[in-house]
Amino acid sequence: MARDSVQAGNSVLGAGSAPRTLFAALHGQLFTDARKSEGDEDPYSLFYKRSLAMGWLDDRQIRVARGGREEEEVGAPGLWSMNDAGYGTTRPGSAERSPAVWFQVGVEPLPLERPIPAQPFARCIEDVVRWLGGINLEALQLLLPIQLLNVGKRHELGLAPSLQTMDWVVGRGNSWPSAHVPITIEILPASQLPPMIASGLAEDFDGYASGVFRPSSVQIAPSEPIMRPALPDFFWGGPVGGGFRIEGHIREWDFETLGWLASFLCDSCVRRGLVGPVFVTLSRS
Repeated sequence: MARDSVQAGNSVLGAGSAPRTLFAALHGQLFTDARKSEGDEDPYSLFYKRSLAMGWLDDRQIRVARGGREEEEVGAPGLWSMNDAGYGTTRPGSAERSPAVWFQVGVEPLPLERPIPAQPFARCIEDVVRWLGGINLEALQLLLPIQLLNVGKRHELGLAPSLQTMDWVVGRGNSWPSAHVPITIEILPASQLPPMIASGLAEDFDGYASGVFRPSSVQIAPSEPIMRPALPDFFWGGPVGGGFRIEGHIREWDFETLGWLASFLCDSCVRRGLVGPVFVTLSRS
């Protein structure tokens, strides 16, 4: 389980992988199970093992055989390669509130028919956090490498890859739950915002994904972010400008729904002409 990373104070962040990084920081109270915390497992080892067990880990390596034989590739392709994971700060020396736990993987360019794997990424994180003891999640921050997406079918958003799995999140019934949750989505880009992108994204949610998220207001370039990105600016090349916020209601505040929301957001951003990466904060209002 080699870590593709460099030291940054007490935390570890990937080097050279920023253009392909998928990153998540979880904010809130992390509960730990004393019976499990006594062992050698940590967020990195648990995420690695869960990714491998589910077939999501790309663990291909080149092994050099002895005795003059040729090199051979071992392992199998997957959705992501392992970079790192850990507890606490990813911004050494910063006075900003630290995440409870964070995860970082590497993602290769994706086929036209595949979304950014934010949904399985979130599910894998959920399994790890549950093993550790659980979390009272207040906010989820994500670095989304939308530059890996080809516009392709996303020109016609109704054919976007993320929408092919929306029924799994919505469930068999399309009724809007009475216990829907108010949230704020804040998007900070690493490039200039295309004209009218914020209202365009809100329209896309209204037109295609209202079974998951229903926007109510849009704010351009807020004076202060809801929460500073959990990654140093140099690592992802942003933010450029003040970004924007979309407020609304999500059908459920859980990892699966938040992961799907992030995948759809990527498809919509690419369709609207935004080039990545983008740093997204999803927070309970």
